[in-house]
Amino acid sequence: MAIIRLPGKKSSAWPWLLLVMLVLAHFVGLLTGVENMVGRAVQPVLRTLSSRNQSLTGWLNNWRERRACQTELSEVKNQNSRLTAQTISLASLVEENKELRQLLNFQKAREFKLVTANIVYRGQSGGLLAPSQTLIIDQGARQGIATDLAVIDQQGAIVGKIGQVKDNSAEVLLVTNKNCLLAAATASSSQTIGVVRGEMGLTIRLEMVAQNEPLQVGQDIVTSGLEPAVPPNLLIGRINQVNKENNALWQDAGLEPLTDANQLNFVSVIIP
Repeated sequence: MAIIRLPGKKSSAWPWLLLVMLVLAHFVGLLTGVENMVGRAVQPVLRTLSSRNQSLTGWLNNWRERRACQTELSEVKNQNSRLTAQTISLASLVEENKELRQLLNFQKAREFKLVTANIVYRGQSGGLLAPSQTLIIDQGARQGIATDLAVIDQQGAIVGKIGQVKDNSAEVLLVTNKNCLLAAATASSSQTIGVVRGEMGLTIRLEMVAQNEPLQVGQDIVTSGLEPAVPPNLLIGRINQVNKENNALWQDAGLEPLTDANQLNFVSVIIP
């Protein structure tokens, strides 16, 4: 019968004895050849691991730098947007201040009583793509505004006439509106020579002018003062075309409006 021997306490000392012998052999130099051989064998692996470690470190550094650059770029863009908005706002205030000074100079020169109002709506007739023919302003009957009063821009050119009026708002019929009629004269004479009316919301036309009235391209047309609520010598437009037929009773002329209502932020109403 085979006898199985269990490992005793002495058998557990062999690993430690072997380890001590290897350490002594290393210091004596007996393992130099083996160690060199093992070192040469694992050196490529160590170089590869080192290279990959350097690559990973470089990638992490580059990623951090890109993140930092992106954050800085985003901050610069936000700051640039804020500065641009501030510049636009400042430019708008400068332009508005300039327009108000022009209006004040005009008011002093003509001694008009004016009610200045902001434009709060631009109305179209015939769809969204149709030109604006009316304005809504934020001043009304409580501020002394009434139907048919003249509406001017900051330079004193007529923009249109007041239409419907409410307590704190009013409708402005632009000179290009067919429902806005103005008694007209030439800039060199206060005598009424015809009527100016809007044409399709785009242009204005001087109509019902006698055949013997001398009209020429480039001539300025102004209000004549025939209407009680519209003072004389408010600039309406400049003649760009004269239509005169020998057998016709009247002649007419196309006018170029000197005010672009789409560029206005505010207007003034002349109070008699």
